[in-house]
Amino acid sequence: MSQKRRVTLPGPSFPDEQAGLKIRREFRRCDAALAFRMQAHDLANDPAGSLARIAEDARQAVPRLATHEILPESATEGAAGAASRSLLMLSFVGFAGGWRVRFSRARTTDALFHLSPGRTKKVRMMHQSGRFLVADCPSMGASALVLPYRRSDAVMVLLLPTDPDGLSALQERLSVKAFELRFREREVDVSLPRFRLRQVA
Repeated sequence: MSQKRRVTLPGPSFPDEQAGLKIRREFRRCDAALAFRMQAHDLANDPAGSLARIAEDARQAVPRLATHEILPESATEGAAGAASRSLLMLSFVGFAGGWRVRFSRARTTDALFHLSPGRTKKVRMMHQSGRFLVADCPSMGASALVLPYRRSDAVMVLLLPTDPDGLSALQERLSVKAFELRFREREVDVSLPRFRLRQVA
């Protein structure tokens, strides 16, 4: 897993060269120690160019991201909105991994996926059978399944509402305490839509 933090500041120079703003020396050392990087951009005079350069830097840090995913506000505010900003702080966490137990392409088929009450969608559904950690979560009205990643201690915990229309209720009941579950290993049949998960903050 890799992590990159970026603080983007306005103007052609760092803020300690601007009136009344100074960066303490110890924070300058964070760049090497914590992959923390401050970079100046002239948002006031070149907002469009600044956004393009920020997006390009972000794409190199986290591949395959589109501009609207990196800077979601820029899609609605545009360069004019960026020009009024005095500070942009972008945080990226990238993780790429495959399942420890891979889904076979030969067992991937078209199937209907239940989105919400009365709504379904045809998706590419992956299937496999094997031994996985599972748990019942009566407090959330759901069951939990653990899918581990290969060559990693990371796992993905999937929650499946007991009621096909119970997603909203499940979301309302989510809490740290609700995840104090007793998992047990069982032979299960897993069907999961092909998906891509991304979050940019």
